[in-house]
Amino acid sequence: MQTPKLCVKCFKTRLPALGILLLALFAMHPARADNWTYIVEDGDTLWDIASRYLRVQSFWRNLKILNQVNDPLHIPPGTHLQIPIGWLRQQPFLVKVQFLSGKVEALNTDTMKLQAVSVGDELNSGQTLYTGTDSTITLEFPDGSKLLLQAESQLNLNALGKYGPTEVTNTQLLLEQGRVETQVTPRRDPAARFDISTPSLITSVRGTDYRVSTEETNEESRAEVLMGKVDVSGGGATRRVQTGYGAIGRAQQPLSEPIKLLARPNIDGEKLSMFDRVPIQFKLPPLQNAIAYRLQIARGLAFDEILFDQRQATEQIRGPDLPDGEYWLRIRGIDGNGLEGQNAETKFLLNARPAAPFPVGPKPGAGVAEESPAFSWSRLESAQGYHFQIARDTTFGKLVVDMPNLTDNNVTIEKKLRLGVYFWRVSAIEAQEGEGPFSDPQELRRVPPAPQANQPEIGDDSMDIRWRAGSAGQQYQFQMADEDSFSKPMIDIKSADAKISLPTPDGGTYYVRIRTIDPDGFIGPFGTPQSIDVPHSPYWWLLSLTLFALFAI
Repeated sequence: MQTPKLCVKCFKTRLPALGILLLALFAMHPARADNWTYIVEDGDTLWDIASRYLRVQSFWRNLKILNQVNDPLHIPPGTHLQIPIGWLRQQPFLVKVQFLSGKVEALNTDTMKLQAVSVGDELNSGQTLYTGTDSTITLEFPDGSKLLLQAESQLNLNALGKYGPTEVTNTQLLLEQGRVETQVTPRRDPAARFDISTPSLITSVRGTDYRVSTEETNEESRAEVLMGKVDVSGGGATRRVQTGYGAIGRAQQPLSEPIKLLARPNIDGEKLSMFDRVPIQFKLPPLQNAIAYRLQIARGLAFDEILFDQRQATEQIRGPDLPDGEYWLRIRGIDGNGLEGQNAETKFLLNARPAAPFPVGPKPGAGVAEESPAFSWSRLESAQGYHFQIARDTTFGKLVVDMPNLTDNNVTIEKKLRLGVYFWRVSAIEAQEGEGPFSDPQELRRVPPAPQANQPEIGDDSMDIRWRAGSAGQQYQFQMADEDSFSKPMIDIKSADAKISLPTPDGGTYYVRIRTIDPDGFIGPFGTPQSIDVPHSPYWWLLSLTLFALFAI
């Protein structure tokens, strides 16, 4: 193909008009360094360069004027030509699906039908994404920028273009409903654009972390800047929103002044470093001016693989049921304007499986008189063994008994426990999951044996029963029944003294038992029931003999 001849004469005659036009164009942006430098190779002409790179081939004339090229057909190799980025032809680029959770669909521009989106898919300009309930998707752009589209959102990829052979991109997105979080790679070239529009505002950035949300119901949109700065336009005004501030755009209303975002919640990273139950739950200290919170859980610190994203109505935070493993937690407050504040983040370990056995005995808070008591718990069919511990404190820093390889769901310890308060717990061990979390600490008191009644003093009218006195301030509970189950005690009274006086009951066998009540209200166990034989009254024998004699006459 023969190279067209350039009309140099035309250049000379039209130079003043073109020059004035170009000077006017560049005067509009005198300080912008949005040029791409092309290094001329042997044989290059302005026509060839314009044909390969410019969106309008006739711009070769503009190139000649801008770069003061004397001969457009013979340019010395190595010459540096300055080409405005805006003149370059845009090449479409694809956006990659890095991660998704739940149900995400994209509108196919060819068939105009929705189709499911998968990790690894590449999306092109013009497609619209829809996320379902409890669903998120993370997109990765060629320059490393990332965008998280949150649940129940709709995002249109309006324009995805790259200027010629440069790395300068033009990204135009339309958020029609929902929320996005972005991490935009810093743009070195002023011509690079990353704009997110909503029905009521436009955000433009050159490299920052920020969020955009819009609500279709009330035509309200918000922008929240976490790092860098964002130019926000809406209602006929543009404001530069700095780090730690947000702005609100409403239909037919002026754009708000920048509003300071809520501070990050005060979370105890050490306290939240381990969870042994699902669903995950914890309580936040109240955050001033927060009316709600947002909880996010991800696999890593980058938060580009969001597993859970949900608004929480109160400081009592409730998370999901997740597999055991390491995760990152992010929490932030939401103010009365709906603006979401600064993030608080921490790493945590979830170890909730196998579930802890259920303690059976001794019952919580029970008093145990045996020096070497027996313990039992529920059996787990999947458990290969159990780990049993007794300690003096609830944190189990002062271990008294540690038995990590029990095979049965019960144990009678060999160690003799001194009098006092103890705590015990147990965990299950599985082949696949390993050792799970411990059960909640169960309190028990090692107490002296319950008092035993001495031989009673039985008189004609009263019966006195005494027993060994306990510690100062202790009271006693005394029961007597006509059967050893004590299902219906005949007598159930409290006494401040280690004795009791009762009316002598009818002759027969009775059962008594006693237990102590400490000054702090702790009630010890009953002692072993004791039997008392009350003789029948001799007057009944005389009456019986008299009646026998009468009937014999």
